[in-house]
Amino acid sequence: MFNRVMKKWFNEIFGDESNQLCEENKTLQEDLQQLKQFHTPQKTIDSPQQYSPKCPNKRLKLREKSPDEVAASTARDEMKNLLKGQIPEEYQLDYGKTFSE
Repeated sequence: MFNRVMKKWFNEIFGDESNQLCEENKTLQEDLQQLKQFHTPQKTIDSPQQYSPKCPNKRLKLREKSPDEVAASTARDEMKNLLKGQIPEEYQLDYGKTFSE
């Protein structure tokens, strides 16, 4: 019985507080809408297209490699693949440092 009385009492207290907060929120939302209309320049009200979200940046085209650069890159890759597994571990090269451009 005590629990039931406590629950009822808490529900009344928090229910009233919740109602007050909802009313305050509603009032603040109305004030915000009025301020937005007051501070918004006429341009933005008339032309929403002008202020549409930005399109994502387009990917930039990479610089085209010359035939010599392509051949050098291919040769590095081939040497890297040929040398893998043939050199004892103690003498192996750091492929990232050795074959970087």
